[in-house]
Amino acid sequence: MHLRVDDTDGPIHPNSAKSLSLGQARAWQTSSSVNAKEREIRNLKTVFTFEHDGQTYDGQITLVSLAPERRSAEHVYDDFLRSVHFGNN
Repeated sequence: MHLRVDDTDGPIHPNSAKSLSLGQARAWQTSSSVNAKEREIRNLKTVFTFEHDGQTYDGQITLVSLAPERRSAEHVYDDFLRSVHFGNN
């Protein structure tokens, strides 16, 4: 997470990103898969932005997992995201 110092420095997300809520933070999630050395690797990325006391904070939470462990890894990742709340929630 970092403090945004320039209005053009916001989180970048494609139009196809899934919209999420992390308390009062706006968040977007994307996923992709790549093959490396004949193993499928899954990337799940959540970017977020949060305004507090006139300041804007941006951040990113990323999960990288091997395809066979994908379901259990994504379960832990989703549990973690549900525990993250910005603001008074």
